[in-house]
Amino acid sequence: MKIVWLLLLGLLAYLVWRSRIFQDTLPPPTSEPVPPPQVTDMVSCAMCHVYMPVAQALKGQHGSYCCLDHLQQSEPS
Repeated sequence: MKIVWLLLLGLLAYLVWRSRIFQDTLPPPTSEPVPPPQVTDMVSCAMCHVYMPVAQALKGQHGSYCCLDHLQQSEPS
């Protein structure tokens, strides 16, 4: 019975030792705030309905398009 208690005590000491080693190796937390992600307006393609940023969309007479092919297919010259 003493051997079981000694094994449990040894296991507990090992786990405490391991947890202290891992706490010492962790980098300290930074106090700098994380900036929020940039928010941009989105628009969907009038042909395939894929959303893209407004800055990347091609403007047509009937809406915005994701690529030149969709613009030409929907609005022939």
